[in-house]
Amino acid sequence: MVASAGIEKMPFEQLEKQKVHVTNSKGVHAIPMAEYCIAMMLQISRQASTLLENQKEHKWDRRVRMEELYGNTVYILGAGAIGTAIAKLSDAFGMQVLGMNRDGREVDSFHKTYSFKDMLLPMEKADFIISVLPSTEQTKGLLTYEAFKRMKEDAVFINIGRGDAVIEKDLIQALNEKEIKHVVLDVFEKEPLNEDHPFWDMENVTVTPHLSGITKNYLPRAMQIFEKNLRDYLDGQISSMENIISLQKRY
Repeated sequence: MVASAGIEKMPFEQLEKQKVHVTNSKGVHAIPMAEYCIAMMLQISRQASTLLENQKEHKWDRRVRMEELYGNTVYILGAGAIGTAIAKLSDAFGMQVLGMNRDGREVDSFHKTYSFKDMLLPMEKADFIISVLPSTEQTKGLLTYEAFKRMKEDAVFINIGRGDAVIEKDLIQALNEKEIKHVVLDVFEKEPLNEDHPFWDMENVTVTPHLSGITKNYLPRAMQIFEKNLRDYLDGQISSMENIISLQKRY
């Protein structure tokens, strides 16, 4: 069992050769990462950074524009455990929830889902686009300038999946050309993010240091999965184990 959701560093060829069963901790991050996304959407819509600056300057300004999440459309790339947790909270705020998975199959808590090949279609109507994409051969470099250009000019992009799903130079170009309003990045192509990286100083970028999934409940939740899987393994119930990884698909 891998004590994380990401498994891109695993020796897949050797695991396949030796027929090793692999499971991961998928779902452990769902609650904190969903709360992170709601927090970031609220911070942007309620202009938290502007209010904090005004407080520092002792500035009373009631003209700061307040927006609601209610009625907005959120498009979640990756309708797995984390994406579903985000969908549930977004639905509670009265948002229209769209999702994307490999084949477009329906998923609870999503009002509509799209397939991998139709990924770009909902970009044009989404107010918030959230990537929870893992790092696979299919997802690396998936979000290019074309994808960001498809987004609305007042859209917000949030990435909590893997940094290599985004072509960073394309994202910077889209931001400079005001193709989208704001981005929230918790993951990057290279981590830690270099001190001289443009993202740090861009007003329309919020940078956080890969902490959206951090929680004191991480190990207890991971151990619950491990204990359940260990019992199934000892009982010979391999197919009943949680979070079984397809070594061929790499997830």
